[in-house]
Amino acid sequence: LKYFMMAVTLIVVAVPEGLPMSVTLSLALNMRRMLSTNNLVRKMHACETMGAITVICTDKTGTLTQGKLSVCHVEEIENVDGILGDMMQALPDDNATAIAIRNYFKARNYKKVVSYLPFSSQRKYSSVTFEDGEYKLGAYSYIAKEIDLDVEKHIEDYTSQAMRVVVLMKDSAVLAYICLRDELRPDAKDTLNFFKKQGVDIKIISGDDPRTVEALAKKAGFTSKSIDMSTIKDVEMVVDSYSIFGRVTPEQKKELVLALKRRNKTVAMTGDGVNDVMALKEADCSIAMGSGSQACKSVASLVLLENQMNTLPVILYQGRCVINNIQRTASLFLVKTIFSIALSLLTLVCLKNYPFKPIQLTLISALATGIPSFILTLEPNGNIVKGNFLRNVISKALPGAICVICSVIGVSILGHFVYISPKEYSTMCTILAGVNALMVLTRVCVPMTMLRKILVTIMSVIFAVSIILCKNFFYIVHLQWYEIIYVILNVCLIPFILTLVSNWVKIILKKINHKKKKFGN
Repeated sequence: LKYFMMAVTLIVVAVPEGLPMSVTLSLALNMRRMLSTNNLVRKMHACETMGAITVICTDKTGTLTQGKLSVCHVEEIENVDGILGDMMQALPDDNATAIAIRNYFKARNYKKVVSYLPFSSQRKYSSVTFEDGEYKLGAYSYIAKEIDLDVEKHIEDYTSQAMRVVVLMKDSAVLAYICLRDELRPDAKDTLNFFKKQGVDIKIISGDDPRTVEALAKKAGFTSKSIDMSTIKDVEMVVDSYSIFGRVTPEQKKELVLALKRRNKTVAMTGDGVNDVMALKEADCSIAMGSGSQACKSVASLVLLENQMNTLPVILYQGRCVINNIQRTASLFLVKTIFSIALSLLTLVCLKNYPFKPIQLTLISALATGIPSFILTLEPNGNIVKGNFLRNVISKALPGAICVICSVIGVSILGHFVYISPKEYSTMCTILAGVNALMVLTRVCVPMTMLRKILVTIMSVIFAVSIILCKNFFYIVHLQWYEIIYVILNVCLIPFILTLVSNWVKIILKKINHKKKKFGN
């Protein structure tokens, strides 16, 4: 019976039975909150990951802008109205640029189509061959065999005004400049400013001309310089130096995300088109616009149903709540798991008896771990997530566990000098472990709020009342005067021991982290 009771005790205390429920509850509640703001969570871990992001990569068209391109100006070198209308009727392109040009220029069907070449992200242009020759429509630098500096300067005048410029060319001659404009989302500036204040790096990635992207980014309060990725072969060379990337291919978007992840960054990626799919799949947290392509939404972790950029700060806040709450509750559960395993080993080696009864540990677990973890899980806590999750949990849990182990060993040592009965031994260990657990709860609740103060006070009062009024139920017995003095002295020393051990643990973890970084470099 003795060994059976010990086995039951070990199972009760060693298994953090409430932790899976706390984690699931926290994630489920945040998914519900996301839905209330018209954001669809497709993967449960998305909120947690969003709370830990250090870099957010955003596409321009349809994400930073409204995704409603319109032709705002046409400079014709020759009359091209009928040509462009017939071209767009022949081409199957359905991207935003093609739709805008198709709506602006009407087909006249006066030229016979011989063949056509649809637009692609790699080629950056489309073409239609009529009986009188081939016409190309797209980015000048990709169509022209030899770059005319005067044409480039002319295009730059338009792109500096945040316009997207495509040219219509036949052979080597520019027939027309078609300027399109996509308005910035009203909430884009505030959203980008929020992320900058929160210490989250922002990378704007687009397939458009970098000058257009840079001009648009300036409207959103983004002052970084841009780079033309069509001239870059290795993204590793520029990923740290620039924040605005233009002429980016879908493959380069993916490589940019992977390069950031190799730098131990937690990366979120927003997008709305097929060309964003590869990057979205590689990102730690992928966010699609509700108006985006089906392929984009199918791989995304989160979908902004109403395309509102201003909900991203809400998602970040909720994600931080998940991480902070799980981090706190995990620390509480891990205390009893660590000291249970350690005391089990010590019982096999040097301790005469395992110090706790199952019901005693149930009392400690309920008041210092179970009930508090449930309440703390529901509490909003959007503080910036700092440090490594596992190290943060261990640095809070290990001092408490060590303190309990030391207290039990101290009682055992005292038993070698004065007589302590098994029941008195169990009572002393229960009181010391309970007080220690409540002090760990107090440290975890720092900084204190009114709710946390009430929580700690109520749990402490219930523990005191339980060991005074429910002695028989919890196997608590009267102690000798020297045992009472030892318990009081130990209780007074617990805060100092916790602080001392906590500092040691932080120093050790800091050294381990430093060596790991040094080894990694």
